[in-house]
Amino acid sequence: MKWYETKDFKRLQKEWYERLKSSGFDDHEKLTAQGLVLKQTSHNRKADRKPFLVKEAIADYFRVFAECAANYRFESQIDQLVINYYVAGHRLCDIKAHLEEAGIKRCRTTIFYIIKKYEAKWGIK
Repeated sequence: MKWYETKDFKRLQKEWYERLKSSGFDDHEKLTAQGLVLKQTSHNRKADRKPFLVKEAIADYFRVFAECAANYRFESQIDQLVINYYVAGHRLCDIKAHLEEAGIKRCRTTIFYIIKKYEAKWGIK
């Protein structure tokens, strides 16, 4: 039997976890009958920790980007598709998948450069 499987260790571990919990410590693991397991949440805690101003800045960025895209004559239809998907909130890998479904081959780096090209043209960021 390993040292961390002994009754004495488990008793001491339970005592320390209770002390930590009573002090306000929020552990990402919880003690169950099977041992320590990670807490599973239905949402992403990191996303919730973004400050309000950061969330507002991101929303403003996409709002301005959408306004510029709505009134612009694009150089190609591919650029227009990429920007429209991006403004709708799609990730680069999702945009790539949409383009591939339409029979257009572009890598994520090319899609990224298309987005950056229009950011520079419109003076965003």
